[in-house]
Amino acid sequence: MIHVMLVDDQKMILEGLKNIIDWNKYGFKVVETASSAKDAISKFEKNPVDVIITDIKMPVMSGLDMIKHIKSINTRVKFILLSGYDNFEYAKKAIDYQVTEYLLKPIEETELIKVLEQLKMTINEQKAYISQQIDYYLKNALTNTLQDEVNKDDIQLFAYSKCFRYICIEIENEEDLISSKSDLSFMDANKKIRSLLLNFIGEEYENYIIKGEYEKVQFIIDDLVLNKVSDSAERFVRNLNNYIRENCEYKFTVYCGKKVSMINEIYLSKESVKLLQDIKFYKGINSVLIYDEYKDYKFSHFLSNAGILKDIVNTVKNGTEDDVKTAINKFIKNIEFEKILPESVILYVYNIVVDCCSILSDNSGNMLKYIYKFSVMKKSPYIVISTISYFIKDVCLNVKREVNEQKKKNNSGIIGDIVDYINNNYYNENINLQFFADKHFINSSYLGQLFKKKVGMSFNKYLTLIRIEQSKVLLCDKNVKIYEVAQKVGFKDANYFCVKFEEIQKLTPKEYREKMIESN
Repeated sequence: MIHVMLVDDQKMILEGLKNIIDWNKYGFKVVETASSAKDAISKFEKNPVDVIITDIKMPVMSGLDMIKHIKSINTRVKFILLSGYDNFEYAKKAIDYQVTEYLLKPIEETELIKVLEQLKMTINEQKAYISQQIDYYLKNALTNTLQDEVNKDDIQLFAYSKCFRYICIEIENEEDLISSKSDLSFMDANKKIRSLLLNFIGEEYENYIIKGEYEKVQFIIDDLVLNKVSDSAERFVRNLNNYIRENCEYKFTVYCGKKVSMINEIYLSKESVKLLQDIKFYKGINSVLIYDEYKDYKFSHFLSNAGILKDIVNTVKNGTEDDVKTAINKFIKNIEFEKILPESVILYVYNIVVDCCSILSDNSGNMLKYIYKFSVMKKSPYIVISTISYFIKDVCLNVKREVNEQKKKNNSGIIGDIVDYINNNYYNENINLQFFADKHFINSSYLGQLFKKKVGMSFNKYLTLIRIEQSKVLLCDKNVKIYEVAQKVGFKDANYFCVKFEEIQKLTPKEYREKMIESN
């Protein structure tokens, strides 16, 4: 729709112009009327139009002087001059000011329609060209590839703007973090929000909306938009947010970047939104985030107490499910209190997942499942602190349940496994009860009692007996020194070996060797 302003100092003529034709039928809309040249200039500066139909003779400032002033602001506006005088001088000046038409009063309906139809073709061609130019400027400005300043003669929409802001409406999708599936149609949501945005700012600013991703609606606001819709960027954004939420069911977050003074600096406004995206991590989805309100916000890169990560893993290994939840809640509270940078939080989560999976590494083939869950979650653009809390609990509690299942299985056949291991690995110096307790997720004291009950002797006594029996075989070879025999069967100290050997065999290792050689 082509916007029109009517200007005349006589109210009756203004009313006549408004009703002389069906403006909408021919693709025009009368959006402003003014009773003087100065009134017209004031209204135009706040709400530019495509066509101005004006009287020439008006008090204080003539129509021609008004045209001259408005042309200095916007070279593309079209003028139709009205006059009750067939005066060559007026016509000559109108030509100098590139006035489209000069019509004599009283205006004939058919003549006005003919002029408007010609104008419509010219304006539509002009708008198509401007649309291409603005699209080029904005896309390059947002990526910092705009080499030259905006040509204000060509891009009339930016002519008198002294500040610009990048605004982004990010459509939220609370997807399943595991499957990454969603019924949300970004295309439908984008179309709906874009339509509401145009209703809010006015169709004449359609070119301010950046074409691109379906997941977000990006656009630029400047002085013209603000002057028309609101008195501040903050109020504009909040009013826009409320208007869209009242008229659509989609969830979204609104970001408003910092103010810049030139269109070729708009990329700086877009870059400032990165801070707001990090802040959304803590504020949650459906937020309204304005740079001016958070420009001094500071993040920390590291937790002051990284030990709380180990606490989570330890509770997964040895605690109850309630212990696991308590440890995770403590971690989340510390993250929020210390304002940890979201990318650092993601790294902490990765470490927790890997450490929990390491508990299952020798006992379960499911560890890759949790690594995959993490990789899916990490790629989601909708991660907030509540997402992190849910994800860690989901992984840790599932690992905890697998650990508990493993313990149940181990309790039945664990002693047999330990005996087999000792029989085959007696030479390993690091074998002890704690080694098996860690391996099978069982308290070492309880394991010691269970072993004695099943085998009939303590763990240490059984291990020593096996090692002594193996040493007897090696002692038959006189070429192997006694300290070497001790080492080969798992004793770190040769003297201790000799003491234990004599205690069990009632002979020293040397005496046993001599006896065996003599008998052979």
